[in-house]
Amino acid sequence: MGLRTQLKTDLVNMFATMGESATFTPATGAAVSCYVLLSVAVDMQPDIDTQSWMTGKTIECLFADIGRAPERGETFLVDSVTYTVASVIENDGLTVKMAVK
Repeated sequence: MGLRTQLKTDLVNMFATMGESATFTPATGAAVSCYVLLSVAVDMQPDIDTQSWMTGKTIECLFADIGRAPERGETFLVDSVTYTVASVIENDGLTVKMAVK
């Protein structure tokens, strides 16, 4: 068994254990229940003269749960908060990480 094959199984267990229960709502079609990794982090912004920062939010989901990469404008409902996909940051075919607002 290769690493990628093992990751498909291990990631499902990891998301179920460490992730947050969520509902993905596509632009068309039925909503999908899934687990996501939600991150709210402070990112320092490049600036020569001053130090500035901005809060960034990302959601990572299993590609297999959605069957594709979520698109801009689609939403995830996590703990009664709706997060809207702004852009896909990473997609390795196993997980998809998105900037959300």
